[in-house]
Amino acid sequence: PDFLTGQEASSRGIPDISWFNAEGKPIDWSKAGQFIAYRLMGARESILAERDDNDFYLIFNASTRDVTVTVCPPPKGKVWFRTIDTARNHPEDILEEGEEAPLPSPNKYVALARSSVVLITRIV
Repeated sequence: PDFLTGQEASSRGIPDISWFNAEGKPIDWSKAGQFIAYRLMGARESILAERDDNDFYLIFNASTRDVTVTVCPPPKGKVWFRTIDTARNHPEDILEEGEEAPLPSPNKYVALARSSVVLITRIV
């Protein structure tokens, strides 16, 4: 099968990869600037596995200003957790598995200037 086609790949009706602007809307490639985010879906159908895996939400803020990001809703029964934020100092920049931090607001995250962030879904 194809890898990351952008097509719906599961019963959740969500593409295997989706690209977003800071407002959480599909990105307009003709207006792409210094911010981009994307979600990698971990549904078993999209990763050819026997069970669902985690979804990932990757944020890249190349601008000189902080950006409040609207993160797409996680799958039912899961929440987003921060696992990497390059703007944070060690040891908060990269968190070990099981030590990830829940977002302070369910679907919002402040990406500091010139930073990259990785969020992961976890069952609550």
